[in-house]
Amino acid sequence: MRTYLPVIVALLLAPAVPAKAQPGTIPLQHCQVSPIQEADVPAQQAGVLRTVDVKAGASVNEGDLLAQIDDNHAMSQLAVMKNKLAVANEQAENDINVRYSEAAYLVAKAEYESALEANRNVPGTVPHMQVQELKLAAHRNWLGIEQAQTDQQIAVLQVGVSQAELGAAEENVARHKIKAPLTGEVMKVYSHKGEWVQPGDVVARVVWLQRLYVEGFASIAQVAPSQLKNRTVEVVATLDNNRQVPFRGKIVFAKSLIEGGGKYLVRAEVDNRLEGDQWLLLPGMPVGMTIYMQQPAR
Repeated sequence: MRTYLPVIVALLLAPAVPAKAQPGTIPLQHCQVSPIQEADVPAQQAGVLRTVDVKAGASVNEGDLLAQIDDNHAMSQLAVMKNKLAVANEQAENDINVRYSEAAYLVAKAEYESALEANRNVPGTVPHMQVQELKLAAHRNWLGIEQAQTDQQIAVLQVGVSQAELGAAEENVARHKIKAPLTGEVMKVYSHKGEWVQPGDVVARVVWLQRLYVEGFASIAQVAPSQLKNRTVEVVATLDNNRQVPFRGKIVFAKSLIEGGGKYLVRAEVDNRLEGDQWLLLPGMPVGMTIYMQQPAR
């Protein structure tokens, strides 16, 4: 998880958001909002960015196209592999050589058997050497059947090879498309149309805003970390015109390490919500958080 602002710095610098102390509650001030999920989306292939389809602030769904690297060469390779697969399929389905070899064998076998029959009726009708040549011809055509069958089996195997090559070519084309790995909001676009990118270069950052972390510090003098897990919380954010907006969530982590001043880190997951097309709770925002101790942990 990327830390937008260190929590300790936030404690010192962020404006306080009042949290009302009520019976059975523990108020925490100077809490900080941070993402649960975010991704720096990299290029997977080297090349020129042909298009960049998003801007900062755009909402995207998982799988949406963020940018396109020029893929002309990859598309040409894909076309070649498709044609190779088509040729391999034709060769695998073509049994002409097998059928011809079977027919040639039957003819050669008939000639050989005819010579044997003639010599049985009238010894010496067909010279011995000619009979041997006919026998060899029949055997050669029998081997021709086996060779034709082997060639066809190899052609069938070549189909598998061509399918694998086609899959690799399709994957290569897909790697030229830079897609959103999660649903969220584009926080920043680092590269622009016409620029050259290398594999690993970050093109855009996407942050999931539907649910966020809120982190603050509780006092060991008030409550032990083991008592906070799954407790309900209310987070209050101060928005425009000092409008205070509440959000609900629960504690998902209480650090078992006491820091200076007897404080320890507490982290809650809070459901965000939209107002129009804008998320109200944003990473980096200082908020107040109230932990409800009287409600049973779930």
